[in-house]
Amino acid sequence: MDPLTPQNGITFNWKIPKINDLIEKGLQMIKSPRFYISEPGYRFQLLLTPNTTYTDNSQYFGVFFRLVTGIHDSKLKFPFQQRVNLTVYSNNQNKSDISFVVTPNTDPCRLRSAFLRPTTEYDQSTRPDGCGNRRHIAMSALDNYLVNNTLTVSFTVLPDIGEPFKEATLSMKYNSFVSEYVWNINNFTATEKESRDHETISVMSSEPFYTHPKGYLMQMFVTLLPQKKAFAISTALAQGDYDRYSYYFRLLSLKFLIFSFIFFTYKSNLLSLSLIWPFPYGFEVAIVDETPGYWQRDYVVKLHPSTSDCGTAPFLHPNGFPQFCFVTIQSTQLLQLTHYQFIVNDTIRIRFTTKFNEFNSRDIASLNMDQNGKLYAEYSWLIADLENKIEKFDFSGRKIKLYKSNEFYTNGQGYLLQLILTVNCTEKNNSYLGLEMAINEGKYDSILSWPFNKTFQLIISNEREGENAQDDVLLHLNAKSSELQNSVERKHRKDVIIEINPSTDEQCDRRSFMKPIESNEPCGRKNLISFTRIKRSDGFLRLGSLLVKTRVFL
Repeated sequence: MDPLTPQNGITFNWKIPKINDLIEKGLQMIKSPRFYISEPGYRFQLLLTPNTTYTDNSQYFGVFFRLVTGIHDSKLKFPFQQRVNLTVYSNNQNKSDISFVVTPNTDPCRLRSAFLRPTTEYDQSTRPDGCGNRRHIAMSALDNYLVNNTLTVSFTVLPDIGEPFKEATLSMKYNSFVSEYVWNINNFTATEKESRDHETISVMSSEPFYTHPKGYLMQMFVTLLPQKKAFAISTALAQGDYDRYSYYFRLLSLKFLIFSFIFFTYKSNLLSLSLIWPFPYGFEVAIVDETPGYWQRDYVVKLHPSTSDCGTAPFLHPNGFPQFCFVTIQSTQLLQLTHYQFIVNDTIRIRFTTKFNEFNSRDIASLNMDQNGKLYAEYSWLIADLENKIEKFDFSGRKIKLYKSNEFYTNGQGYLLQLILTVNCTEKNNSYLGLEMAINEGKYDSILSWPFNKTFQLIISNEREGENAQDDVLLHLNAKSSELQNSVERKHRKDVIIEINPSTDEQCDRRSFMKPIESNEPCGRKNLISFTRIKRSDGFLRLGSLLVKTRVFL
């Protein structure tokens, strides 16, 4: 064990003899002895995963480490924060050593509590979970790293803790409360030329950043498409440290306090806002024009999660697999326009702006009374430019796309609900729209009756005008699928209405109406009406938009 110095940190070398014999036995995991890095200090264990085959049929050797219980744990600081370097040494002068650095501040392992104080139960796990590199060495190249059938793995605790994720800068802009993060893409021209010369797609990504203190973790991407002479800008939410917790904005400085106070006058709930999913804020992505002064004109694309062509998936609570929202696809000629200076010193800057005043607020449905004197809450949702969204649907790829309304309360202290429109595509001429309603966790749930037992209607509204408009067609959820669809296709009537009684219906899961934790499974109809019917001249679209409603009988 080497001594701790500012230059090299602390290193532990693990030699694994007869490694090929262990691999031939089919072992799924090889564990090192447990060791301390100092006295007093943390205790660790190294883990190797040979014989791992991935979906592309490639085989890799994984290298990991984990914290284990030690006699000094009560005196140490947790979570463990120092960076760790995992290295496998090469025996070939023409092959470099393979290293992988884990930074606890930013590594995804932090989301699995990998750096917290270990427990005895965690120590005794038959399948321990480590942190490291799953594809450290290709199995086909393993011989380049063996000496006398012995593999040497180096574990080094570096003397620094690394940089945490950056945060966007908060400010007031044109009477709006916003945050801005600027991504500098260096060597852009060289990267674009290499992609063009080799005719290969190239993807550049920013470092993840928080939209505000203890906020959403966001990442931007630029994809170069040389065959189309174009580039695409996309965004994706990443797993952040605060995704599962409510929080209060910390007043980090006097400037932030002033901004917060000003904004509080017309958005009083911002300072006590928990992270709400899907991501609720409008945002802008801009290519920054470096032209000085008055002539500066950034190329700006504005999006809002509730109306973008991306659907809901890219704005849901993120998991380990990013969901991309492609903000724009443009010709590379845009970057060469003479009246702009998008590229300066081979660098292009892209700015992400979160607009906190464009928030998907929790609305309240309007109260009405029908002809029989029944009180009901009605909520209307206009889905703008749906016709264009349908035309752009990738029928060769995803089969289902979801759009979600703002959350809304049935009344002042009522149930928190949300409408979900499903674009269900099997093929271009055989595709349908579905409409469902979900019950979400609301702040008044503790004083409401459960399970939810209110009869409700889901409505696709026909906004066409004229004397030929007939009465609404009322369809019960319990109707058979073929009868329901044929009835909708056969009768050219005004609105399509599904009425659902939670006490008697048979098609929705009973758990859809229980007291929710975050959100229940939606209830409704996934194949309600065909694209063909929606798009007819006497159909439901008005100026390309669709109006849907729900009525909850109180």
